[in-house]
Formats: sequence, structure tokens, C-alpha cells
Amino acid sequence: MVTVVKDLIDLVKLNGRVLSLAIRNEWLSSADYALSYDWLASQYDSHWLIQIQEVTNSFLAQLQGAQFDHIIELGCGTGHSTKVLSAKYPGSSIVAIDISGNMIVEA
Repeated sequence: MVTVVKDLIDLVKLNGRVLSLAIRNEWLSSADYALSYDWLASQYDSHWLIQIQEVTNSFLAQLQGAQFDHIIELGCGTGHSTKVLSAKYPGSSIVAIDISGNMIVEA
């Protein structure tokens, strides 16, 4: 229960920051994006990935029959797609990149 409350507080803080920036007509910097994902990285899979996993897996299934020597995954998050691609293309070189250091740690 404590984790749920902490997660909700983090979510409110993040949305409050975004709302504050929007009201002042300020653009988010790449550092703002990185910080927001850094805050959420440890809860990302249980709160967000479960929402998009089916769509992501469906998209990756569309690659059926394709062959790749090199794969670059931009915005790898916690590595869900990276794991799927690695299993699907074991002979391929995969580079996974994310703006959030904590997402990379989770991956």
C-alpha cells in the first residue's frame, strides 16, 4: 500500500511540473524528459508497460520473416522490446538507447 501511495505522489508531482510549465508556456527540455523517466523507471513496467505491451508485441510481430544485421532501438525504456528483438534476432547487433539513465539501469 505504501508503494501505491508513493507512486501516486510521484505521478502528481510529475503532472504538476508539466502543468506548471504549460501554464508558463515553457517548453520541456531533454533534461526534463530524462528526469521524469528517471523518477518513474522503477515503476515503469508495472504501471505503463502493462498498458502498451500488447500493442508493442503486435508491432514487433509484424517484423516476421525480416532479417537484420544491426538494430538501433531509440527510446528503449526498460528494455522490453530489446529483449524481444534479442530473442527474435540472436545474430543481430542491437544498440538500445534511452534519454533516461535509470531506464537503462532497469533494462
